[in-house]
Amino acid sequence: MYQGQIRTFVAAITLGGHVLVFAAGMGLGLFGPLQGSDLVQVVLMASPVLAATATSALKFVLAGQTSIDQGERVTTIFACVVIAFPVLLISGIFVLFWSIYKQVSGFGPNELKVGLGALETFFGAYLGLIAATLFGSSNP
Repeated sequence: MYQGQIRTFVAAITLGGHVLVFAAGMGLGLFGPLQGSDLVQVVLMASPVLAATATSALKFVLAGQTSIDQGERVTTIFACVVIAFPVLLISGIFVLFWSIYKQVSGFGPNELKVGLGALETFFGAYLGLIAATLFGSSNP
């Protein structure tokens, strides 16, 4: 794969994943067990790391409205890492959402919040570095 392809692929994953996580979080309020402040807290907790990466990705997408440079070929390990981390974060969030939706025994709103906090903390630095490497700074 080439740099431009990786950037485009990871941008699609993070932008799509961010929208899906937000929609699924809201769905937990409409169709699931979360209500009121629990819903708001969960949606806000599931967003920061993905939102920061998605912002950088959106900036990249908007800058490439006429063309995206192919760039140089990337190593296989680089491609695997920069694709795997956002996919693992999004997947982890959906596992937590599924657990609260199915009302797994012993898994309530507090456990969901702790799980989201752990995921966001673990993946935060990694996705920040990936976003900076692929898309540059998210600052305008």
